[in-house]
Amino acid sequence: MQMRAAFPDACVAGCSTAGEIAGGKMITDSVTAIFLDEEIAGQTAAAVVENLSRGVRVSDALSKLGQQLHAPVSSLDTEKYVGLVLIDGMSGAEEAVIEKIGDLIDIIFVGGSAGDDLKFQSTHVMLGGAAYTNAALLLILELKRGFDVVKTQSF
Repeated sequence: MQMRAAFPDACVAGCSTAGEIAGGKMITDSVTAIFLDEEIAGQTAAAVVENLSRGVRVSDALSKLGQQLHAPVSSLDTEKYVGLVLIDGMSGAEEAVIEKIGDLIDIIFVGGSAGDDLKFQSTHVMLGGAAYTNAALLLILELKRGFDVVKTQSF
C-alpha cells in the first residue's frame, strides 16, 4: 500500500520472496524494487489470473492486457514487448501458466515464483495494493530500447 501511495500513477506489482538479490548480494527481510521511467518503458498493462487450483485460464487475463494496450496481445511486436509473470509459488502451477501463455501468444515472458522465506506456508502476488494467493500476475511492458534475455533457468 505504501508503494502505491508513493507512486499513484505507476503500475505497482510484486510478490513475496524467499530472499532478494540486490547489489550482487543475497539479502532477506527487505524490499527490492525496480522503476522504469517513460524513457525506458512505454505502455504497461497488468492482469491477475486467479484460482489457479481450479485450472489455468490465462485467456481472460490476456484479453484484459490487450484492452489496456488497445491491441490484441497476439498482435504486439515481439521485439518491443516483453512479458513478466509472477506466480504464487505454493500453487504449483508455474509450468502450466507458462505453457498456456506460450500456446496463445509469442511474447517472451520472464519472471518467477513468489516465495515465503522457505517456510512453504503462504506466498502472494500483488497488484495495485491488493494481494492474491493461488494466482499469477501477468504484465506486458513496451520497452522502447528493446531487450535481451540474458539467462534462463527452470529453478
